[in-house]
Amino acid sequence: MCTHYLQVVSVSTTDVGCGYYHCPNGNAAVVCNYSPKGHWASGFRPYLAGPPCSQCPSTEGWCDQGMCVDCPVQNCDCPLQCKNCGVLDTTNCTCSCKDGWDSPDCSDPCANKHHYCGANPGWPIAAYCTADGFAVVNDYCREMCGYCDFATHGDPNACCEGQICYNGGYLDTTTCLCVCPQGFWGEDCTSTGNPCLFVGIHVEQNSDFSCVCPEGISGKQCDTVSFPGGCYQFSSDTVSYSDAEQACSTKNGHLADVKAEHQQNIIANGIAATTNASNWLGLKLQAVYTLTYSDGLAAPDVLQFTSQRPSHCDLCVFMDSPHSSNNSLINTASCMEEHNYVCESDSKPCEPNVCQNGGNCTSCFDASICECSDGFEGKLCEINVDECASSPCQHGGTCHDRTNSYICHCQPGYAGDSCQTDLDWCSLVTCPFHWTCQDDGTHFTCLAPPPILRVLGPQGCSSASCPDDMHCREVDDGGSFSCWAD
Repeated sequence: MCTHYLQVVSVSTTDVGCGYYHCPNGNAAVVCNYSPKGHWASGFRPYLAGPPCSQCPSTEGWCDQGMCVDCPVQNCDCPLQCKNCGVLDTTNCTCSCKDGWDSPDCSDPCANKHHYCGANPGWPIAAYCTADGFAVVNDYCREMCGYCDFATHGDPNACCEGQICYNGGYLDTTTCLCVCPQGFWGEDCTSTGNPCLFVGIHVEQNSDFSCVCPEGISGKQCDTVSFPGGCYQFSSDTVSYSDAEQACSTKNGHLADVKAEHQQNIIANGIAATTNASNWLGLKLQAVYTLTYSDGLAAPDVLQFTSQRPSHCDLCVFMDSPHSSNNSLINTASCMEEHNYVCESDSKPCEPNVCQNGGNCTSCFDASICECSDGFEGKLCEINVDECASSPCQHGGTCHDRTNSYICHCQPGYAGDSCQTDLDWCSLVTCPFHWTCQDDGTHFTCLAPPPILRVLGPQGCSSASCPDDMHCREVDDGGSFSCWAD
């Protein structure tokens, strides 16, 4: 009887072989054998039970055949690798973690890891750490139970001056930069999503990243767009007006001024292509309210107030989100509100000019922007545009690329810059009297008339049959011939 069965392969198996049998009833069976052999009935278990080395429940990392074991026993090893400056104790196979780090291999920031820690309902106080039946609290509430020593500046037990990496990231102790897992970036691996604005392409590089920007956009995050005489830099940070002013000043710029309609359009388009959020601009309402008496007279400055002289609520200017009801119009709000912001800076010549092939380099927010000469492209104008890429030569013409131009070598019978003109051979040549000219595209043919109409005798090919740079081919015995380009 043909059927199927489940084959359990021994943990020590090194070779597996399979056989296939087609049964007369139309079914099929696959038989698997393995070596070395082992079988439950003989007392040999074909598997090992327990957690793998990567999931040892204790802080020790002893392993035997890939499984966690209690040591010392024969043949156990210590494959544990301590991260984030942790020091391995090979005697006990444990990692001694630097301040701020936790877990058997020092890969996790030391912190509470369950929402029950310090919460009610949950484990509201540290007494749960030592209470009977609550051992699990020590695993989940590391900070509450007193296992965490947090690094401070200058701490001798800190790794890389206390730099911590989150979301599974760890420190490269050579550079002191976080190596972030896929999907996270930033100095501490807490940033997610695409950091590149203006639809830039994000390329992950450990804690750092790079952006491949579309044409006309520059900056580390593809956040800078230039205009004649300057550039705008868009920020995705949400801050108050004063913080936005400070941030732009730190970059040797200022909050963007909007003095003309085209500037408002540039910023509106930039917001739509980046954050789609409201952005602070470089406009601020000056004080218009004055403290007065009941009769309308202004109170003198000599009055002593308990604190700063009262004034109107500061109002600052922002551009609304394209998705708001105001659709990129200018609006005002309290300067303490938080919005994204746009910085502005004047452009200046680069020193030195890093643009190649005659490109003009300007610097804005410390980013080099190349205006390329015709025929070149790329961040540094390093790419010669292939004008032949669009296949401009028609009718089988061959294209030869040149700087900002191309040349077409046309097939016989065609002419023009792109071989677009079909030449009329019969308007350019003359066949013998009473003979008929036939334009065949790449050549022409002189068809002989019937013998009774011939004024001349049979012609055929001769040195005078075709124009210069063409050769003659006889078509038939009647004297017809064709002329082809050499």
